[in-house]
Amino acid sequence: MTTYQPMFRDGSLGLAVQPTILIYALWRSGTHWLSEMVSDLTGLPSFYHAGDGASYADETLAQINHYRENTVLIRHLCTSPDRLLRHTEALGIPVILLFRDPRDVIASQVSMRKHREGYRPGLPPFPDMPLDAILDWELAQHSDVYQRLLPRWANAAHPMLLTVRYEDLLRDVLRELARVAVFLNMEISPSEIRRIAARHVLPGLMPAAADGRPAESARRGAIGDHRHQFTLAQQRRLTRFLWDALVTLGYECESKDQDAG
Repeated sequence: MTTYQPMFRDGSLGLAVQPTILIYALWRSGTHWLSEMVSDLTGLPSFYHAGDGASYADETLAQINHYRENTVLIRHLCTSPDRLLRHTEALGIPVILLFRDPRDVIASQVSMRKHREGYRPGLPPFPDMPLDAILDWELAQHSDVYQRLLPRWANAAHPMLLTVRYEDLLRDVLRELARVAVFLNMEISPSEIRRIAARHVLPGLMPAAADGRPAESARRGAIGDHRHQFTLAQQRRLTRFLWDALVTLGYECESKDQDAG
């Protein structure tokens, strides 16, 4: 369970009861970074929890019902735009869709499983596995999200949906937070947006370790990380696997029949 209490604002939308704001994100896309800034923009606490056993999609809808007011609720992609937006629209809940280049998402996922996941019941022994085997598992386990749901969400349009690209957020956080404020019908000054942005540092963009060795986390959040982590053959495989999503999301890539560069 992850919770965050806003640091700066207190009920800034001016309502005693405010509709929940849903941050609906692809994994490893700066989800908690954005959600904490949205919390500080709105004065609402952010919350994430995933239980064991239940369908994640069903749990998502159940949490939307339960936390329908006064919360920045965080969930990851798990169901179609039609199903989710029909549900959130009925409750008056705005949705902020956050995504990142899925090749970098997969690079981060594979690295996390290899170096930080450890040994967990019901999961493969990731620390003992070569990267190719972890990549095999990642693509098989989440193919529905990467190949079906992500392109559909990239094409989704709805008055209560705002799409935020991680790379844009990283390059110009002030502009993207201003877009979020407009989407939420908030009146907030540029100086306050700057103050909120300055309060938050993207988790994982850290200096080298004290002993001079590059910290494992130093690469986290880097744009284009898949080019550093994966071999050319693995990059070509990712391009073929993610082709529809990459094209729909507007990410640059070589032809899926050419070598990755």
